[in-house]
Amino acid sequence: EAGTVTLVAVGGLPRETTYMVWFDLQNPTNSSGVTPTIEVRVECAFECSVMPPAKRLMDGVVLKANVQPMALQKNITSLNFVVGERNTITVVLIFNFRLSPGDSIDIVGLNNTLTPSTFNLTIT
Repeated sequence: EAGTVTLVAVGGLPRETTYMVWFDLQNPTNSSGVTPTIEVRVECAFECSVMPPAKRLMDGVVLKANVQPMALQKNITSLNFVVGERNTITVVLIFNFRLSPGDSIDIVGLNNTLTPSTFNLTIT
């Protein structure tokens, strides 16, 4: 979809690990700018393995705490705001759950750039 970069997990990605990706876009020729956001779409192809439920024994009673899958950190920054110039977008992600193969993360709101739509955007 135009204006979207989709990252798809090929192998399992451990939880509580910092993932950083970079890609370049060409800034628009006007000052309308780009406002990217991150949408996490986790299909849980096999299992959403969040941290195991915390168990604690208190006076003979087992207490459990369920932890909801969530992004512990999701940030987007860019290095260059000059109209018409190349802009490196940096995305930092940390999740409290393991990403399984096939899970995906969408970076949306990349409209109004001069970068043409492509399936071959270089991501490092």
